[in-house]
Amino acid sequence: MRRKTRFLTILVAVLALCLGMAGSILAENAVSVQMMKTEGTVHVTNNSAHEMTILDKMRLYNGYFVSTEEASYAWVNLDDAKLAKMNAVSELELRKDGKALELLIHEGDLFFNVTEPLEEEESMDICTATMVAGIRGTCGWVRKLDSMNTELCVLEGEVQCTYTDPLTGEQKVATVHSGEIAVFWVDEEGGICGIDVREVTLEDIPGFVLAEIYGNTELQEKIFQMSGLDLRNIMEKEVQARLKGDEENTARRLEQTGGWDPGKRVISKDPVWTTETESESTTTKTTEKTTEKATEPATENSTEPSPEPATETPELPTETMTEEPATEPATEPATEPATEPGTETLPTETETEPVTEPVTESETQPIPQPSPQPSVAPEPSPTPQPSATPEPSPSPQPSATPEPSPSPQPSATPEPTYKVTFDANGGTLTGSTTVTVNYNTTVTLPSPTRGGYIFDGWFTAAENGEPFTADIPVTKDYALYAHWMAAEAKIVFDPNFTSDDGASASMVITGVTDGAVSGTLPPTDAPTRTGYLFQGWYDNEACTGDPVTDYPTTFPAGTTTYYAKWAYITGDFTVEGGTPGTDYSYVETAGDNGIDGDGVLTILTSTSLVISGTTQKDTITVTNGVNANVTLSGVSIDLSGTNGYLPAPISVTGGASATITLEGSNSLLSGPQRAGLEKDELDGILTISGSGSLNAESMGAAGIGASSGSTANIIIESGTITARGQASGAGIGGDYCGNANNIKILGGTVTATGGGNGAGIGGGSNLPSAGGIDGKGTNITISGGTVIATGGEYGGAGIGGGNYGGCGSNITISGGTVIATGGAPGGAGIGGGYGGGYKGGDGTNITISGGDVTTTGSSSGGAGIGGSCQGGQASGINITNGVIVRTTANNGAAYIGGGDSADTEIDTFDCGIVFRDTAGTVYGEVILNQDLTVADGETLHIPSGSKLTISDGHTLTNNGTITYDAASQDEAISGNIAGDGMITGPEGINTMALAEKTAESEDTEAPGETTATEDTADGASTETPSETIAAGETTDGTSIETPEETSSSGDTTGEVSTEDTSSETPGEADITEDTSSEMPDGTAAPEGTTEAAVVEMPEETTPSGAGTENETEASSSEPQTNQTDKEETEQ
Repeated sequence: MRRKTRFLTILVAVLALCLGMAGSILAENAVSVQMMKTEGTVHVTNNSAHEMTILDKMRLYNGYFVSTEEASYAWVNLDDAKLAKMNAVSELELRKDGKALELLIHEGDLFFNVTEPLEEEESMDICTATMVAGIRGTCGWVRKLDSMNTELCVLEGEVQCTYTDPLTGEQKVATVHSGEIAVFWVDEEGGICGIDVREVTLEDIPGFVLAEIYGNTELQEKIFQMSGLDLRNIMEKEVQARLKGDEENTARRLEQTGGWDPGKRVISKDPVWTTETESESTTTKTTEKTTEKATEPATENSTEPSPEPATETPELPTETMTEEPATEPATEPATEPATEPGTETLPTETETEPVTEPVTESETQPIPQPSPQPSVAPEPSPTPQPSATPEPSPSPQPSATPEPSPSPQPSATPEPTYKVTFDANGGTLTGSTTVTVNYNTTVTLPSPTRGGYIFDGWFTAAENGEPFTADIPVTKDYALYAHWMAAEAKIVFDPNFTSDDGASASMVITGVTDGAVSGTLPPTDAPTRTGYLFQGWYDNEACTGDPVTDYPTTFPAGTTTYYAKWAYITGDFTVEGGTPGTDYSYVETAGDNGIDGDGVLTILTSTSLVISGTTQKDTITVTNGVNANVTLSGVSIDLSGTNGYLPAPISVTGGASATITLEGSNSLLSGPQRAGLEKDELDGILTISGSGSLNAESMGAAGIGASSGSTANIIIESGTITARGQASGAGIGGDYCGNANNIKILGGTVTATGGGNGAGIGGGSNLPSAGGIDGKGTNITISGGTVIATGGEYGGAGIGGGNYGGCGSNITISGGTVIATGGAPGGAGIGGGYGGGYKGGDGTNITISGGDVTTTGSSSGGAGIGGSCQGGQASGINITNGVIVRTTANNGAAYIGGGDSADTEIDTFDCGIVFRDTAGTVYGEVILNQDLTVADGETLHIPSGSKLTISDGHTLTNNGTITYDAASQDEAISGNIAGDGMITGPEGINTMALAEKTAESEDTEAPGETTATEDTADGASTETPSETIAAGETTDGTSIETPEETSSSGDTTGEVSTEDTSSETPGEADITEDTSSEMPDGTAAPEGTTEAAVVEMPEETTPSGAGTENETEASSSEPQTNQTDKEETEQ
């Protein structure tokens, strides 16, 4: 006995030393696992299947099992950066080896959130029967659906998974990414396995996972960024509803299946980790475990079989073993049975369970011993080997030896503190939800908040339960729940306008939060508002977005307000911008003007408005003194069919101003005696611009201007404008007895036509016999664009005064293209209107300094520029700055001057070119900054003292005749000249242009040869070669003197005799029946020269075979005159 005791003492000492050394070696690599929090009923059992008392932040060791019951949850902290949460009705087995961690799910769900990537030597695997998931820094959950199916969802990051083909044993690897949910399945009967992957949705997320995401803004943002799943706005009531639904589903499932048996554990067939002892482990090889279980007894609720020694157990002396009673348990260690050899390495110091179990009273040596580790040291119990000598009684196996008494745990001692947890139960708490309270003391109760509810106190259950007040002493752990009373809630329908008597009344429906709404939403009776149309209810006061169509059936918390949206009634118009009633208003006139439903849209402020619409009854007006800013976008107002006296389609009167911008096509057609676009004579300004068009026509007044009397201050900047007056109205300007003052056209295309007595642009009809008092067009400026102005058919000027003596004065044209035509019977193109025997009709102070101007007086009289027929005078007319003016007068009127007689023609101007019909004259020194064409049949004369310079880049094309009075052409004209016309001066015909053409001709006429033209009997001309005639002789022998010049090329230049030089343009060369009585240089021709004279034209020597442009082709048989004959003839 002594010997045995000494042996056991030594053995225990050696074992203790080994355990201590192993603990110190492995302590640095151990993973610290703690139970952080529990809720409901949670069980922890150690590797001997002993249930442990749960402590706050208790350590969990290798081989521990954690299980939860219904509506119960457990939070496990794995090295601070790794959090796992178990769902209700779940079981988890923990396996550790240094920094290798494995979580085996036997049942239920596990949420994981690894906030920091694992280090290189760390590993964390979550295992089920069908797959192993390697977690290295991600978030998601694993759910064991059944023994053959596992669900894995990754919310952020990615997870690499391994699953095994049941037929071949081949391991397959798959990666599940952020926002994916995968189901791993195994069909053992069919010998196949696979994985199904899809996108995760909010509905897939279990309540116990959603509860962890709620309130964690950092995690919510990571999930959104990596998976696109937006959980940033989840509400607490959604979480609570999901949890409650999951718990109810679990309860139903357990009721249907008869409950959950935690003993039926099926874990992965893949290895936990790869070590040498791993190959012998039965925890990862189900087949081997099953075989061993069949041969050895097992402890209840344990998956591990009776342990085999990892190394050979030292054989004890036979005599020692036989001396002791067979039932003596003293040699048995007082700790839990060892687990299967090879599955577990030595624990570190932190992994060693803190308490050993005491020796029973039957043991003779009550020596406390540490828990043995089967993978390092042999079992201390002297278990005989099968080959040993049989003992009187069978040796008990460690797994079958009953524990004499449970090992005392630290929790067995009464704790001095308890936990009190607070659940806001749908509300919000600030601060900690768990507090620790000393035994038999009171706790300070927090005050939660919840929108739409009133806090009703703390209770021991989420529903019903016992109230818990601040004066109750704490003698145990408490879970307290906030109870709530629904507060008053309101749904308000706000008409969203203020009446004259104050704010309009709202409709209010009252209830309590989450209470059912009775009645119909929205109200069946829509609100009303004078001048507006109701557009629906909106959830914001500005009434933006879409109208509300889905109304709550229960009362939301607090007050929910819906706002009415209104559309201001604007008749047939649509108005964008501004505020109805403030910036514009619309009033129906109730048939006051003879039309039912007609109304007036009034512009009240300068706020920009866009108006569109088509109407035959509504009009637009600008309030007195307002400077309106209006865009017309497809406006059509046609009042031509009305019998009553409606206002003008658009009126800018009473000192009002308006800037009208044109978009698209717009049309204004007035009713009787109204302008299309009315502007009176007061100080306001009417400005028209834009890219669109406007057609303004009147039924008895100006197209644009006055409805009666005078107008002033009209500016056209751009756009396409057509304005037509009627009766006494101008196209743009005044009406009957009305003047037009300060009209400016800066650009655009303007076509203005006066009514019967009105000017195109200017005054309306003057009062007969008034003598120019009214109907005047003054201060009219045109600086750009294209303007076509035509006076009325009864005598208005194109630009200027109206009929019956309306004067045109202070008219300035500095740019653009202007075509002005006076109306019959006697209006000027630019100037006065027809006098009709009365005074007036004058055109005064008219300046043209730029642009391209064409004017035409009336066919019955009236100057092109100046006075009208029957009394119109002209004065102060000037053309300057090199401008080109083309004017036409009729019926004896001056081109530029008075309208009654050509004797009043004004022929002195500063600088310009004036074409009177086809005869042009250069005044002053003109620099031509544009191309100019002198057409066939036109002339251009450059008097002495005048000069025409064609600037670089421009061309004067002369197809007519240019004459000059200067001593040489260079003094009269310079620059680029083209065309086939003539240029003549005192020295004779300049043939420069003809010589250029000659050089380009294909045929060359022999020197000295001319071609005579004879008339045939039928009037046709025939060309025959002429003979060379000696100087001073005619064909009949008559001698004449012909001035001659010898050109630099040796050609002779002759002069042409014409039929009537008094009417023939100088420089023309022709052969006619009669010889002129006067030569081009002024010398008289011999009397009696009646037959056609043959005259040599100016020639230049050309290359052989080239002809001149004025020559006709001659046949090869025609006789040629050689140079010798020509010289003799010249002599």
